[in-house]
Amino acid sequence: PLNTFYELWTRKESVVKALGTGISTNLNTFCVSMNAAVLNDTVWYTHPIMINPDYISHIAVREQHPEIFIKYISL
Repeated sequence: PLNTFYELWTRKESVVKALGTGISTNLNTFCVSMNAAVLNDTVWYTHPIMINPDYISHIAVREQHPEIFIKYISL
């Protein structure tokens, strides 16, 4: 159940960040499926970002099948 919560939370968080409103947008005003959300008549596709097996994170984009590249930089 906790992983499901984080899956949904990070998908919603990625959508409002992509929109630029952040959490000032009430997260109860829209739903996410396992790969998409509609907010303000705009479809956002959410994709998991594998940073670490212990973390859950997503990115929201307007394209359904984008090419996403992640570059790791050691500090």
